Amino acid sequence: MGLKPKQAFRPNNKASFGGLSKKRLMDLAGDRYYGRGADYFESGAVESLRVWENEARAEVMGNDLYDVRLWDRNGKVDGNCSCPAFEDFGHCKHFVAAGLALLERVKKGNLSRGGKRGWLTLDGLKALLEREEKPRLVDWLMRIALEENEWFEFLEEGTRNREKRPKGKKNP
Repeated sequence: MGLKPKQAFRPNNKASFGGLSKKRLMDLAGDRYYGRGADYFESGAVESLRVWENEARAEVMGNDLYDVRLWDRNGKVDGNCSCPAFEDFGHCKHFVAAGLALLERVKKGNLSRGGKRGWLTLDGLKALLEREEKPRLVDWLMRIALEENEWFEFLEEGTRNREKRPKGKKNP
């Protein structure tokens, strides 16, 4: 269930999620799923929440661990979930739970840290990685490549493309 390289976050403006509200979540999910999502949120089912600029990704525990993505485009929040219900019915309880967790952080003005697992924004993660020693970063990437075939292919392709570039040329 890992994040696939082609699904990586795309940067936008500064994090705000100004279009996020309980009303917006209820409008998207309906009363039934909103209520169940609120129960999930209150019970601590949101296992992780990562925020980068105007996109967020959460893992919410239901019958399985589901991947939820939220984004704010020009003040309009939307998103999706990896659960089967999302494909069949649209916005689900996992989406609502993640939205409520994000809303709580927005209201507290705390998009960088918080929650039971010490949530960290992707900007915060980037800053931590930039301070890390290269051998340790290589070790982490090797572990990811070993566990996630799509990451292996992504890294392999990037290496191949780098070898094809003339010396002194950087990625566009």
